[in-house]
Amino acid sequence: LVGMSATRALSLMAQKKGYRGVLSVGRVQTPTLAIVVNRDVEIENFKPKDYYDITGIFSNVVAQWIPARNTDSDVVVDVEGRCISEQYAKDITENILNNNHAVVENFTTQRKKVPPLLLHSIDTLQEQANKKFGFSSKQTLDLAQSLYEKHKAVTYPRSDCQYLPISQLSEVKDVMTAISSIDGNLSELIANATNATNAANADLAVRSKVWNDKKLSAHHAIIPTDNMQVNVSEMTTDESKLYDLICRSYIAQFYPDYEYDKTSIEINTAGEIFSANI
Repeated sequence: LVGMSATRALSLMAQKKGYRGVLSVGRVQTPTLAIVVNRDVEIENFKPKDYYDITGIFSNVVAQWIPARNTDSDVVVDVEGRCISEQYAKDITENILNNNHAVVENFTTQRKKVPPLLLHSIDTLQEQANKKFGFSSKQTLDLAQSLYEKHKAVTYPRSDCQYLPISQLSEVKDVMTAISSIDGNLSELIANATNATNAANADLAVRSKVWNDKKLSAHHAIIPTDNMQVNVSEMTTDESKLYDLICRSYIAQFYPDYEYDKTSIEINTAGEIFSANI
């Protein structure tokens, strides 16, 4: 109703003033355009300004100074919490250097988990291939098309989807067996894939979030085929690089989440707070 009514009203008003055409107004297009315009105005009016950091080294911990949160003067600390006064930064540094005592005020460690990245669509494949190998978008598409048509090594490459249908779970073992026999560089990642007790190998019992019928489009994600006749030695160097990238993305779905500890530290020296994340 907003789109139809406002579009008609504004178009008629504009046409009375001599405008020829339609002024389109809608709840998606109009606010989106406003975001672009507002950002454009911000960029045009942007004025760079210097700010000053202090880095503290406490034993093996490298931490960054956090300007006093209760500093009221905008001459010293701006609204983003950055020190914009060179003299103030120098005074703080001198005060700290005259002090040989520091105390850890806060120390927290959290276990973080990162699931495997989704499988590749043509867009993500082009992005990763550019980052890793410097391939252009067209080059990646051509290589993927060759892997699909000539080598029968990967599935349909022009897909915009990063998910797989649940029905393909029955094909996982065949695909993994094919990858292992085709490329010796990947066989160790797959070895003993049915052995869930060996954390160094793939575990076919793992179910990542790529298995989702509701997220499918016309085609599923780009994955290796179970074609045992694929010959890596017949591929060009660039084709084998892209094939390896697609295979590793698929194999990663059968590994547990990456786990790591994130530690946050706050150190007080001479009344100034330094923070570090490790």
